Amino acid sequence: MSGGDLFWLAVTQLGEATFYVLALAVTYLAHNRKLGKKLAATVLFNIWLNEVLKNAFKMPRPPEELWKVHVEGYGFPSGHAQGSTVFWGFLAAYYRSPYLGLLAAILVALISYSRIELRVHYPIDVVGGVIVGIAVLCTAAVLDVKIAPRLGKRGSWLLAALPLVLFVFSTASGLGGKNAALTMGTLLGMMAVLAAFEEKVKAKPSMAERILCLAVGLPAAFAGYYSAAHLDNIYNKFAVMAITGAALALIPILVGLILVRFKTSRVEVKHSEVKARV
Repeated sequence: MSGGDLFWLAVTQLGEATFYVLALAVTYLAHNRKLGKKLAATVLFNIWLNEVLKNAFKMPRPPEELWKVHVEGYGFPSGHAQGSTVFWGFLAAYYRSPYLGLLAAILVALISYSRIELRVHYPIDVVGGVIVGIAVLCTAAVLDVKIAPRLGKRGSWLLAALPLVLFVFSTASGLGGKNAALTMGTLLGMMAVLAAFEEKVKAKPSMAERILCLAVGLPAAFAGYYSAAHLDNIYNKFAVMAITGAALALIPILVGLILVRFKTSRVEVKHSEVKARV
């Protein structure tokens, strides 16, 4: 590969599954849990939708002999273009920062163009991916602003049930595959736990909690993902990722309880020492 090819290969990694596993886990476990929940729901749904649309349109990629990287599946819409539009667009909209908006636009353009440069997508695939990504962002914004406040707690349970419905639909219709199992499994496990215990998740955890959550959660996230990715049966993939999603949602709760118990024990020990001296 030439130096230019290596550059575009590096850029395109920002649209790969490994990047999203890392980014979503870090955002939820160590940065902002409210953002992490919404971002995970939107990104995972978007990946599911991309697979469904690809299998529905069945549009071919460029000839395989032109590819500079190995890829699987159909061409339209581009998953990298659609995914980067949703991920970076969501962050820019959430923080309402013009600088982040500019960075998002640059990254989406670079990641999308990398698929053309690597000869695995036609321009129409990339344009279609960006358009679908924008549609997903608009839908997510309407649901978050207009619908979710009206539903209240019921909305959390509906969000927990939706992944199972989507997985069953896409599997029964033949439009879903491994990505449907991986994403909807994760979303089901995570949202079910949060629907039941979300009030126990601290909005502003301490630095110690963030570090502990990352230390435990990141290995769990990657172990779950790579274990599921290597399974052949999509139902097994779905089950493994449901457990992984539930574990990631539970880790901040358990870490918080452990640290509270640890602090309480230290206080009790200090009181006991003071009484002994007296």
